[in-house]
Amino acid sequence: MTYRTPRVIFVRHGGQHTSITELPLTENGERRMRAVGKALIGKNRLIDLDYINKIYVSPRKRAQTTLKLLLESQEEHHPVEGLDIITTEDIREWDYGLYEGKKTAEIRKMRADKGLDQDGPWSIWTKGCEEGESPAEVQARIDSLIEKIVADHRVAVKEHRSCDTVIVAHGHILRCFTLRWIKRQISEPLPFILEAGGTGVLSYEHNNCDEPALNLGGAFVISDEA
Repeated sequence: MTYRTPRVIFVRHGGQHTSITELPLTENGERRMRAVGKALIGKNRLIDLDYINKIYVSPRKRAQTTLKLLLESQEEHHPVEGLDIITTEDIREWDYGLYEGKKTAEIRKMRADKGLDQDGPWSIWTKGCEEGESPAEVQARIDSLIEKIVADHRVAVKEHRSCDTVIVAHGHILRCFTLRWIKRQISEPLPFILEAGGTGVLSYEHNNCDEPALNLGGAFVISDEA
């Protein structure tokens, strides 16, 4: 099997943007995720299941359904039962608390009515959510997951063994994960866009787990075999 530097490949679920509210995927969202699975998963594709070490997925139904749809096209070629799939709260969406289902303008009005934000406009990245999670709380749980993933990758690098990790989760939390992967505070104003069904790749420079990096051009996995 071809060796390559370990990667984290993440996929945002194909549906609406909520936190604890359990919304099913729309019909369009389901079609999108089936298309993503067929396009990106398989032999000589971006995600080759033979190279996958673990799959981490949020407990929210929309993420669970997304993973199922992603793997649907592979069931004949790769036994899904053999994959190490871990459902974890570490990668659930940011808990929006009182702000669940509300738009930014509504939230800022709510806070203004309470006399909050005298020091500047509200942003989830810096001030978090009333009765929900603070940036520090989100950062702590993401860091815990990253520590586990990097530990697996260190072993794989030492053994010269391919070891990709897949994460299926949500928009805000995946942007936070990306920031923490490259050792940035989640309050840093880096403008990342991650559309529903979008995919991203993280890895390391110089095959060194102490040099985490964004992979701006995630390549398909092509075997060295003739």
